[in-house]
Amino acid sequence: MSERAPLSANVLKIIAVISMFIDHFTVVLFSYFYLIESNETNSFGVTDELLNYYQIGRAIGRLAFPLFAFFVAEGMFYTKDRRRYLERVFLFALISEIPFDLALFGTPFYYGASNVLFTLFLGGVGIYLGDIVLGKKVKTSENGRKVLSFDEDSNAKNMPLVLRIIIVILIYAGAMYLGKYFLTDYSYAGVAVVLLDYFFMYELGFSGNSVLTKRLMGFSAGLLVLILFSSRTEVYALFDIILLFLYNGKRGKQSKYFFYLFYPAHLFLLSICFKILT
Repeated sequence: MSERAPLSANVLKIIAVISMFIDHFTVVLFSYFYLIESNETNSFGVTDELLNYYQIGRAIGRLAFPLFAFFVAEGMFYTKDRRRYLERVFLFALISEIPFDLALFGTPFYYGASNVLFTLFLGGVGIYLGDIVLGKKVKTSENGRKVLSFDEDSNAKNMPLVLRIIIVILIYAGAMYLGKYFLTDYSYAGVAVVLLDYFFMYELGFSGNSVLTKRLMGFSAGLLVLILFSSRTEVYALFDIILLFLYNGKRGKQSKYFFYLFYPAHLFLLSICFKILT
């Protein structure tokens, strides 16, 4: 990582938002043309050209989730209050569920899937509970940098390290299971991406490795999980690695609630567009 790198966290989040919008717009628009074809009342259904555009749009959309997962892992490290951070993610997950169902499934209550904010929330919960069991806490070091270190005031010191590690593994597995059980977007693999990002960047504490190396290790491990256990199309997210090289680690101009509000808002608008078209 270099502070001369051009991209801040805010810029990367905007890139992720644009990628996500293109992905969802592609799905909604393709659903409209597929509906036309199914009705057999119009010859302008799904053509080979439209199918190509669909594949391009979905490929661009693969950039979004790994970036959001990465920033949840960073958010859990840098936030001043982890509980409030998780409460905020969960609140917007609830707010977003009806727009998510309307836009992608055409009904306000679809029980076959849950929106991606629930996936990110479960990853964050796994991080939160795991650090409590390990007795770790984010502190500010003498040079002013934040570090994840053992909290001497934690009750975890009364528990054998091996037992703590076993419990953390069970917590991580439980978070992933809940992702699968509640049919969250990207399922258990998506939850694993958040956990792997955090684990490699902060939990392992490789003092000899640069910040960029830690990021690349966690990010690459997460991408591998997505490709193997979610979809082969996630291979397009490898382009995100280029963005990580250009990330300077700075927050940039803050518009925190824009990203939370954009998710349900754009889904709701897409659902309205679909209704108008049909």
